[in-house]
Amino acid sequence: MIIFVTGGIVRVRIVQLILLLGLMSFSSCSCEREVFVRQSGALISVNPMALDFGDVPMGLSSTRTIEVLNLGQMPLKISDWVLVDEESVFSVELGVDQVGVSSSETISVTFSPTAIKEYQGTLTLNTDAENTKLTLIPLSGQGLPDSICGDCDEPPEDRCMSEYDLLVYDNVGACVEGECQYQASQIYCEFGCDPDTHRCKGDSGPIEESDAGGQTPLLPSDAGNGDSLWEPDESDAGVYIPEGDYVQEVQVGSQWTCVRWSTSDVECFGINKWGQLGLGWWDGMSEDSINPTPQPALIPSDRAVVAIETGNTSTTVTTESGDLYCWGGCPHRRPSNTQGQNKHTPEVVTGITSTRAAKTGWGHSCVIRDDGDLECWGSNWFGGLGTGDDLFPSNGGPVVVDGVSNVVKLAVGYHHTCALQDDGKLFCWGWNHRYQVATPMDDNEVCPNSDSYPCVLSPREIQGLDSDFIDVAAGVNNTCVITAADGKVYCWGDNQSGAIGNGVHQPFAREGEPIETEDLGQRAVKLSLGSTYALAIMADGSVKGWGQNSYGQLGNGSMTSPQNSPLAVVGLEGPVIQISAGVNHSCALLENRSVWCWGRNNYGQLGDGTSVDSASPVQVVFPE
Repeated sequence: MIIFVTGGIVRVRIVQLILLLGLMSFSSCSCEREVFVRQSGALISVNPMALDFGDVPMGLSSTRTIEVLNLGQMPLKISDWVLVDEESVFSVELGVDQVGVSSSETISVTFSPTAIKEYQGTLTLNTDAENTKLTLIPLSGQGLPDSICGDCDEPPEDRCMSEYDLLVYDNVGACVEGECQYQASQIYCEFGCDPDTHRCKGDSGPIEESDAGGQTPLLPSDAGNGDSLWEPDESDAGVYIPEGDYVQEVQVGSQWTCVRWSTSDVECFGINKWGQLGLGWWDGMSEDSINPTPQPALIPSDRAVVAIETGNTSTTVTTESGDLYCWGGCPHRRPSNTQGQNKHTPEVVTGITSTRAAKTGWGHSCVIRDDGDLECWGSNWFGGLGTGDDLFPSNGGPVVVDGVSNVVKLAVGYHHTCALQDDGKLFCWGWNHRYQVATPMDDNEVCPNSDSYPCVLSPREIQGLDSDFIDVAAGVNNTCVITAADGKVYCWGDNQSGAIGNGVHQPFAREGEPIETEDLGQRAVKLSLGSTYALAIMADGSVKGWGQNSYGQLGNGSMTSPQNSPLAVVGLEGPVIQISAGVNHSCALLENRSVWCWGRNNYGQLGDGTSVDSASPVQVVFPE
């Protein structure tokens, strides 16, 4: 038997000897037969054939995968795909356009509900498969409230939202009499979520999801990275100082914004679920209100405010005397690592030494004291306080961080902290699940009292760059710096959504060494990190951004996401002197002292009088 293969046809030539029987003798002949066997083309199969995300709280995202199998004898080509999704709550990531013979590829689909309702969608794959050209995959999911009210002694149970997503509820304060309010958040489990125990598998513990198409509410808005380049001083040559009252500072919270005026007044707008606007009331468990107009916070009139800072659920101001006032879900009101209480009007933070600067993350705050030492307080989950352990401080108040001194810059992330000393050295500590505190030195760097999650309990110097730093910024799972020598930006940590800015992004990617951000074109002078994206002020006063852009938070005029390399923010009418980045929206203070914001606007956090998202900057409208 001789076999020839040509294209998609297999030709088999069989040489047979046929014996012919006669009555008296045998005769034989040699005969040739050509048998044509058609080789099958590509054959597609998908698993599962329908994707149901189940219940997902608003503001969170769940990512699941679809396996595309090729059961045929030729490569399967995926020429196109179409997502039918009227509510824009589903997103698709497909990294290949071909599936090899007897191979499979995966499609990632993310569900990010924005309302309490049932959602439906359809993903259609257009391929050259012989069995079907169009493969339809139904998508469905149910949006749930992002916070619930329940028994203070019996919190809601954690549960697996998907194979790798763990849903947890944090106690954020009182709800109604006798009950507590629980805020939903999600954790990404590196080795999967165990559906039997509803916990992350493996010793390395959970990794918080930072890119599943968009959002996570557990975010330090700017983590202390929105300071002005300079404070206005009439002695500064060439500095524009407007006549009358003007804005001196803007800070972005997770879904709200605050500005500080030259009169020391502070005005805020956006969500008020935890009382973070400082208006004397809060939304609580009722329907979240939309507050698109700046309103004055109720700060005592005899206190001159010199700085503002926004965290995940709280707003803090520093007064001229060095005192701190906080409102919302303030870290100083946390009686343990996980519990907190809300304050709807400004309250003095007691026990703090006179301070030069304050920064707030998800559940902890830090200040630079007048002597350059560092004090931190609040939750010590994952060692964010730098005390050498992950226990809640026995005194319940501020603790001095050993190992750092003469601190000039401070950045506070989700559960990690970084301090820049006057000698240009940078130290970081806290949660290290995405290497936001740099590559682990050994396998023993875990939090013994935080379910053995990866963390660094004491300040560690960041190595790998032959330069001092002039700025540092921290996001949820990232850290970035600007080098003093050449103004370059280097980032490390999570890179699932391109937040490092090196031209690539990959699922589950994390970088433990500083990686240079590419294509900036000139020196960077100031940084601000959001949840999964970054902004930088350039030497000419322009702004560039990179990373997640689902709601236009990069301000480049589009909502294409992710953006793996820096792109310019468009439409700003003048040089920028300060920026601040949040979960999904950003703001800038221009040299002419106008304030511009862009990105998500579902609670009026852009301050333009609407609740419409914007991929390019819109000017904040202040009441006359």
